[in-house]
Amino acid sequence: MKITFTEQAVKEAERRHTERNKANHGRGAAAAQAPFAALFGQGGCPDIPGMGGEKGKSLIELQQEAAEVDVGVLRDYMTVMSHTLSDEDYAKLREEGFGCLSDCQTYEAFDICYDYDIYHVFRDYLDGTAPLARYAEAVNRQEVAYPANYSKLRFLENHDQARAAFLVPDGPSLLNWTAFSFFQKGTGFIYAGQEAGCAHLPNLFYKDPVDWTGPDRSEQFRRLCALKKHPLMTDSAYTVQALPGDVLYAVHRKGNRRLAGVFSVRGAKALVRVDVPDGWYENLFDGGRVEVKDGRVSCRGVPIIIETAQ
Repeated sequence: MKITFTEQAVKEAERRHTERNKANHGRGAAAAQAPFAALFGQGGCPDIPGMGGEKGKSLIELQQEAAEVDVGVLRDYMTVMSHTLSDEDYAKLREEGFGCLSDCQTYEAFDICYDYDIYHVFRDYLDGTAPLARYAEAVNRQEVAYPANYSKLRFLENHDQARAAFLVPDGPSLLNWTAFSFFQKGTGFIYAGQEAGCAHLPNLFYKDPVDWTGPDRSEQFRRLCALKKHPLMTDSAYTVQALPGDVLYAVHRKGNRRLAGVFSVRGAKALVRVDVPDGWYENLFDGGRVEVKDGRVSCRGVPIIIETAQ
């Protein structure tokens, strides 16, 4: 198996490269390279194509070399992730004549895909333009739309999107969304500074250090990372429900074993009905004790994750 670039895509990249060169020549090379000057100096970096000396290989040459790498030989020794797009971006690219692959097709070559197919529903909920049930439906649709062993990169923030602490400034609400993102089937994701509650999205092209003076949430992330290694996280039937009071109830099932999670994404208290036998359980999120009584659990605004053999 090889990753290939179509002739159309190569020609289009060459055309855009030529247009950028013309535009840069018109307004001056210094202006064109201004963002990188802070990192590499006014003379650019001659070892990087397009960054000064132009002695390195072009983007097209690098793409052509990458196309000759037999990824299949390396698959057992690496995890390959694809930066897939939203449905809206896919539709626009196809309208413009580009033969881009859907997430389903991408899984034929890649192990992990970004969660962009449902990220816009998450943002719509935060903006108040979509109910939480629509987001739960979008998550459940992934279970039947993709291969059984699909893995989504479950991010709340990344280098292209606003910080989670910016989008969800309420502490208890952010805590629940964070725990839910790690509870989901797929691959957990922590962006640099997320563990310190950073609300500022750093600029990728200028020196923009992460502010580490915020609240230290590293212990929470350590617990969530450890929980992520639970066998049911990778081999289970996974469902999500939106319950009254802005609560997400998610369950991993495998035979008679299950992991059940209650996430009050508004950080509010709620009495939540769960399909878990009555009794006392350890809350795997924080190590506390949780009681299930008459098929209900009292949520105090903190994530609840319990394991049961029934």
